[in-house]
Amino acid sequence: MSRLHITCPHCTSVVFSNEKPVVVEKPTLRSILGAAKNNSAKAEPYYSLKDPFAFDNISVSKPLASNIKLLACGECEKGPLGYFDPVEKEYLLMCSLEKP
Repeated sequence: MSRLHITCPHCTSVVFSNEKPVVVEKPTLRSILGAAKNNSAKAEPYYSLKDPFAFDNISVSKPLASNIKLLACGECEKGPLGYFDPVEKEYLLMCSLEKP
């Protein structure tokens, strides 16, 4: 496995630096939060992590009405960088945060 290094897009703090996790297709944050105006993008790729201690620097919000929790940078607390799915008990970090 290769290593994955993700920094916060707002403050450049390291959010994740470890072995590259499994990629899964999950509903977009916009669709979960009801902000999507059309249903053209129902899913997007996320890195799936089961252990919150795998992150270098992450904060987790209180549960929203939909029972998910948003992930944000632990340093500047800006986000969302992904979300926690309580049904699957997995932390989903947006793949789009990975810089080429």
